Amino acid sequence: MELHVEVDTVICANHSVSGAYSDNGTSYNEDIGFSPNSRSYRKSKFFPLFTIIRFTNEVCKTTNEEGGICYTRKQCTLLGGTSHGSCAQGLGVCCQFQATCGAIITQNGTLFRNPNFPQKYQPSGGSDVCQVRIRKPQNVCQLRLNFIKFDVEGPLGPSSGTANQPSQDAGMCKNDALSITSSGATVPQLCGQLGGQHMYVDFGTSDTITMNLMLGGNVQRDREWSVEVVTIPCNSISRAPVGCLQYFTGVSGQVESFNNPGSIHLANQDYSICVRMEDGMRSIEWSGCQPAAVRISGPTPLQTNVGNTQQPTCPGGPGNTGGSAGSAGDYLIIMGGIQYPQQ
Repeated sequence: MELHVEVDTVICANHSVSGAYSDNGTSYNEDIGFSPNSRSYRKSKFFPLFTIIRFTNEVCKTTNEEGGICYTRKQCTLLGGTSHGSCAQGLGVCCQFQATCGAIITQNGTLFRNPNFPQKYQPSGGSDVCQVRIRKPQNVCQLRLNFIKFDVEGPLGPSSGTANQPSQDAGMCKNDALSITSSGATVPQLCGQLGGQHMYVDFGTSDTITMNLMLGGNVQRDREWSVEVVTIPCNSISRAPVGCLQYFTGVSGQVESFNNPGSIHLANQDYSICVRMEDGMRSIEWSGCQPAAVRISGPTPLQTNVGNTQQPTCPGGPGNTGGSAGSAGDYLIIMGGIQYPQQ
């Protein structure tokens, strides 16, 4: 399933989230200036004893165009990162943090990757479970997970039945499956191809969020993943509203179902996609990215129920008890929509 978001007015706005570096309440700074015993100091009559240069720990791009955080070289080393290029007009280094199975993630911008990345990974000796835990920093309420690369075994297809009545297990993640556990959000189980996707997860009352990637031993294939973990402060304008698994900003964009361009969308996906209303905007136009881009429960035409602000009644959806995973109970709701052209 693909949807295209488009409006007829273009507004450009830049924003960023940054904060001072601290560790257990202790601030770290590096002083750059003159030493009292240096020749430069003795000749400099109008300079203070030290010139302290500070810069915010903002997101930066490494030399290989991946994400990092701008720190001094000393800070990067102390935090366990590796420097890849410079930032802050050459005063800092773009520091990258990586984690793999069994790690506890504490740094913003950490890349959760398969073992031996960038080489692909295949479990040895059957099935495997790769787990990481993400610890909640102070004044942070939410995570954004950016799936830079993610390719594991996809869901079961309609191997039995017909196109209109596929197997009851169609769309289920039976071999590989990604599960995310948090007290603040319900995240559907995912598998297949997720590159380019994102999701927001609230910490809620928990101080950790757990990611479990279960890799089945019944399928002999290579897997690879690289997921960026971005922390969202509680007062940030980038924080997604409560209940939004995906959150889009800007005046245009593209929304896709998980496992697209896989052959089938995932089962048991019950989540909300939200779009921020930008300044000067008052409506959103939705259209398919290409013919037949929006297909739910087989090739029959998508049934529409638009023009009211109440949650419509769909087969197997709200107001009904019928339908099961992979059956005609799949539905897509756009609240308050007006169909155009009018039928």
